[in-house]
Amino acid sequence: MFAMANKLGFTNKKNFIKARLIERGIKLVDIARELGIAPPTVTQVISGIKTSRRIQKTIAQKIGMNVDELWPKNNHRRKK
Repeated sequence: MFAMANKLGFTNKKNFIKARLIERGIKLVDIARELGIAPPTVTQVISGIKTSRRIQKTIAQKIGMNVDELWPKNNHRRKK
């Protein structure tokens, strides 16, 4: 995933995801509303501060990618 992202000039996952959402006209608040969560929670998952497979799957689906491309399962750890 990052090979493609780096070719496009993205140096981190957060910026890549945000750019893909913007391209599709999707706002973080829209994802939060759809999932019934606070918008900062979506930002924290994208930034890697929090982990939620449900939020990760929704974000991946919205940008047309497989969740495991963005967040490989071996990196999936619950954070408190």
